[in-house]
Parts: sequence; C-alpha cells; structure tokens
Amino acid sequence: MSIVTLISDWQDKDYYIAAVKGKLYSHIPDVTIVDITHNVPQDGLATAYYLLSNAYTNFPKGTIHIIGLMDIESKNSPHIAVNYEGHYFIGADHGYFYDIFTHEPEEIFEINIYQEGSTFTFPSRDRFPLVAASIVRDGDLSKIGNPSSLKPRVVEPLNISPRERNGKMVLEIPILHVDATGNVVLDIKKARFTSILKQYSFFMIRIRGGYNDLLRINKISEAYPDVRQADGCAIFLDNDYLELSINNDSFTDMTGLGICETVVIEFSKKQIT
Repeated sequence: MSIVTLISDWQDKDYYIAAVKGKLYSHIPDVTIVDITHNVPQDGLATAYYLLSNAYTNFPKGTIHIIGLMDIESKNSPHIAVNYEGHYFIGADHGYFYDIFTHEPEEIFEINIYQEGSTFTFPSRDRFPLVAASIVRDGDLSKIGNPSSLKPRVVEPLNISPRERNGKMVLEIPILHVDATGNVVLDIKKARFTSILKQYSFFMIRIRGGYNDLLRINKISEAYPDVRQADGCAIFLDNDYLELSINNDSFTDMTGLGICETVVIEFSKKQIT
C-alpha cells in the first residue's frame, strides 16, 4: 500500500482537491490519500511547512508528501523531489524545505518529467502525481530528474526585526499558525527564546487594545490551568514553538490577531511593569 499526503491552500469550495486525488488514483490505483489540510492561508508557506513538519513524522517511511502551495515552477522556484529519512517530498522550492529538515536530505532531484495537460497552472494535478507514481514504482529519484540542491533557508524574520535600546530588546514575531481552538503559534522556538533570556532576564508579552493592554504575559507555563481562567498563557509545545492561549477561551477571538500578524515581546534586564 502506498500513502500520499496532501497539503494546500485550495480550501474546499472548488474541484482542485478532487482533481488531484483523481489523478493520483489513476496513476496509483491502490494509493491511500491523506489530507493534512487544505486550509492554509494564501501565501502561507511558512504555515504550511510548520504543519507538514509536525505531521509527516507520524507516517511510515516511504510516504510521499505533495505540497500544493505556490506550486507553479519558475527559475527561482524549481520543482524538486526530496528523499529525507525515507520520506519523499514533492513541491516547488521556495526556500522553506529547511523548516522541515534538521540535516541535509539524502537525495534532492530537480524534476524533469513532462507534465500532463497543455497548461502550466496546476502542477499538483498535472505533474506531481506522475512523480509520485514513479517513486512508488521503484523509489529511484534519478528517473524523475537530475541531482540538485535546496535553496538556502529563508531568512528568519527575527534576524531583521530585533530592536535593542536602553537595556531592552523588542521582537515583533509573526503568528505562524492558529489552531482550531483559537490558540496561536509564534515563529520562535524555545532555544532562541531561552538564549535571549540569558542576556535579558525578564520578558513581557503585551497585547494592546485601545489605550489599555488586553493581555499581559510575563512567564512561561507548563500547562493551561497554570493561569487563572481568562488569563493569557504562554507555553512551549512539544515541537518547541511558543504558543499563546487564553485559559478556557480563544486567543484570536479576544485579541483579533491572526495568521501573519505579529506579537511584540519585550525583553529587559530589569523587571517590566
């Protein structure tokens, strides 16, 4: 049995998901198709790779993962197939693959298989299923293209946004993901956060509303009940990303913040009031 996962921004109001699945069934009749999500926001590549990086490790080796966001090939974003620890990834390389991988992949090939159809606007339907079928047949990526390399990692927003002044550092951190309960995941990991705290002993997350703060969070909790009901809570998830939530409520409903907006964290060498 072959498994193919799909992740995209296609939503569910059009024929796109069904068309891609139909092509996969046509080329791999016994395939099992798993939808990771089709609700990634448009231009949400960082979100997609965050979701994929947390999902794919739960699948058996040999699983093929098709990335359907911004999938049209260009000189700056070639189509590639990657073998990483026995998992295969197919998509256009925009510089986000390193958000999944912790070391160099075993194999990287730029795809040269001719697509089906006469237009070049839907490679997830007209090209990627052909690549998946080739991988299923023998797992030999050399049959679908030429050896290549990944584009360099996209520069993290944190590398350009910190502002330091008068013993303080201010970070504007993008919201990477909003889960079904309204919790938000920020694009900062535990190692980066704790390294900053070695220099600045205190931090404050302020969510402003008009002239007042809607929320103030100045500690990392172990669990949601560590804070009072309706208070803000900051937790490092098991994937090491920082999540903000409201105990027994929705962070996004209370604050109005969503994907690609930013949350300001102030670090200081003195207690912040």
